[in-house]
Amino acid sequence: MAFHSFEFLFFLGAVLIVYYILPGVCRRWVLLGANLLFYLYVGWEKLIFFVVTSLIAYCCSVFMGKQYEKMQEKIRTEEIKGKEKSLLQTKYKKICKKPLIASVMVILGVLIYCKYTNMLIDFINQVCDLAQGSQINSVKVIVPLGISYYTFSSVGYLLDIYWRKKKYEKNYIDFFVSMSFFPQMVQGPIARYPKVIEQVKQLKGFGYQRFCMALQLMLWGYFKKMVIADRMSVFVNQIFGHIGYYRGLVFVVALAGSAVQLYADFSGCMDIVEGVAELFGITLDKNFDLPFSSQSTAEFWRRWHITLGAWFKDYVFFPMSTSSFNIKISRFFKNKFGTRAGKTVTSIIPLIVVWLLTGIWHGTGMNYVVWGCYYGLIIILSSVFQPELKKVTSFLRIDTETIGWKYFCRFRTFIIFCGGRLLTVPGSLENTGLVIKNVFAQWNPWIFFDGTLFGFGLNAPNVWLLLLSIGVLGFVSHLHAKNIKIRETIAKQHIVVRWVIYILAIFAVLVLGMYGANYHGNEFIYAGY
Repeated sequence: MAFHSFEFLFFLGAVLIVYYILPGVCRRWVLLGANLLFYLYVGWEKLIFFVVTSLIAYCCSVFMGKQYEKMQEKIRTEEIKGKEKSLLQTKYKKICKKPLIASVMVILGVLIYCKYTNMLIDFINQVCDLAQGSQINSVKVIVPLGISYYTFSSVGYLLDIYWRKKKYEKNYIDFFVSMSFFPQMVQGPIARYPKVIEQVKQLKGFGYQRFCMALQLMLWGYFKKMVIADRMSVFVNQIFGHIGYYRGLVFVVALAGSAVQLYADFSGCMDIVEGVAELFGITLDKNFDLPFSSQSTAEFWRRWHITLGAWFKDYVFFPMSTSSFNIKISRFFKNKFGTRAGKTVTSIIPLIVVWLLTGIWHGTGMNYVVWGCYYGLIIILSSVFQPELKKVTSFLRIDTETIGWKYFCRFRTFIIFCGGRLLTVPGSLENTGLVIKNVFAQWNPWIFFDGTLFGFGLNAPNVWLLLLSIGVLGFVSHLHAKNIKIRETIAKQHIVVRWVIYILAIFAVLVLGMYGANYHGNEFIYAGY
């Protein structure tokens, strides 16, 4: 049930009517029913995987939570202090460790089986080809909706309880409603369950201002998705669907277009998701913060898919950085090559692991592994050589605070992002190589002036509309960067002005969105991850 389908809008409208009409004690049950119906729409067999994961996460969290409660009670009643207290905490942590490891292994095992089984089979078959061995047939695997997202959320929840950063949830219904909250199932954000659970326990009824604010955000998301992303996809798919046919700068334009397409698609979905959640009085974590205003690749990934980056930072990078193994390696390099080398190595190994996992999380092909290495290498090199880069800019007397330098850095970051798209959009490393070859096969700058760009699935009016829409997107982003709250500004206007804006926005999406007899709305790109 795609968020930009009429089926979803009908479903959402029906759920909201029931949710707003019934008394407060019924709201979580309405939300539970909506979550189950949304998931059942894609198949009951996929729901089984989800329920099993939720039961494992819940039972393990309750076990660990009760053990820590028992420990705290013992410390309080027996007034245990000092070293004895530390030993007792270590003892109970060891008790919790085995069920934690078992639960995390099962939860991640389900993800690996569902998402990566055929990738492993393909890899084995490639090795067998080289060795002239027998082949393994691929298997039919059920991939549950949102498995990449709820798996990470569940693992993070268990680790937070194990580290005693968060309290466990005793009520399974509240836990299940929070875990299965349907707006976040398709593309995230990767939820921190305690934050959602707290809001589920205090679900709000209808609020006119909140309803209008949510509607604004949803309409903006639909504009980005249906007017920009889906229109751009026609252009991008036409070129990358015929890689062997085209030459020269058309691929450069298509790569830039694919970058804009992905941003409009993914951030548009997040706007819709956040807007739908607000209709139920739930605030989800922010997933985008003007990534194209970033001046470095590291900053870009702190602003793009924020919840994924935060998850890897909290549950992979920091634990690895502070591990005894990493500390020993850091000390070795510090003693051999100096303090700077020791500090550098401390972050390099965790970064390599994080970016390999990030690549694998995004896709199951070798091109995604290379994609992860590509970003990891850029971020590591920029970190390692940051002192030298500062010396170069100082030697060249470059004022890094000028607007010109900042825009140069933003452009550089965008080009690097397009390089990442070059590794994934063609579909394979072989196709990526073919694209690079064909880019240099012809120098054809005239395509920008002779109307050639109007011949890739979009006619002239559609191309100009696309450029105008991107301009609107850029202008709104600029206002956000200036900390101008557009939604709040609209909300302060007279009711007539507000609703004229809302109706115009609805008509803009309906009239300018991609429709037609031969058109089928594209699935959100990150729904495939």
